[in-house]
Amino acid sequence: MYFKYFFSTLLIIWGILSGFIKLFHEGLHFPFLTILTAASIIAGIARYKHANSLFVFTGWAWMVFNFELIGFIIFFDPGNYGRMIMPIMPLVVALLLVLFTPTTEQVNRFVWEKVLVFFSSMLIGIGSYVYKPRIETVNCWYDFTHEYHYTVIFTESPQKTLEVELSFEMLKKQVKQEGLQYEGRPGYYCPETEVRVITSFSKIVSAEILSFRNTDTFKKIRFSGPTSIPLSQVVGDIDILKPSYMSIWD
Repeated sequence: MYFKYFFSTLLIIWGILSGFIKLFHEGLHFPFLTILTAASIIAGIARYKHANSLFVFTGWAWMVFNFELIGFIIFFDPGNYGRMIMPIMPLVVALLLVLFTPTTEQVNRFVWEKVLVFFSSMLIGIGSYVYKPRIETVNCWYDFTHEYHYTVIFTESPQKTLEVELSFEMLKKQVKQEGLQYEGRPGYYCPETEVRVITSFSKIVSAEILSFRNTDTFKKIRFSGPTSIPLSQVVGDIDILKPSYMSIWD
């Protein structure tokens, strides 16, 4: 009976510790899972009639999240399977939370419920990589030397660049109005350009330029509409548009 409180407490401790780690590496995130786990404990202590269902849902949510982490490692960090230890630990605790939370007195039904919870979390967590949109931030240079088309250079570092030719007049007009210019280097600089990237498993299937930040005025410039990047015409390291870490939602 009390195992569910023990495993829930472990998950709260894990959520707090991981939250502090993410704060220094990835920024502040809303602790959704930690709050949900705390709510399930409070509901159990208060003898809320649906408390056990909330415990099971909490365990399921933790499993979905950690299966997403496992999927990220599989598709975007292949070979670095040592990182699997981090998501597997809370995944096992969440699974134990589900297993030790009573939901029915019928043994056969109990087993099928737990199996359904486990496999649904795995399918949703890893299966979400079939279609995964996210925003990536890179620096951009625009070269308007040619009259009918221009070159956009995306840079992650001097060694990692990506070039593509575009001909969208509205984007060109806005970059000329809001972009930065520096003496000694031609073109316009758009730092912290936001690119909406859609991946299918580990492959980029779509990318669109959305905005950038003018670091002189600290103003975020949103373009009048998304500008599609023709992936078949890019030259360079397209991997700079792939996610370098998972988008955290806990």
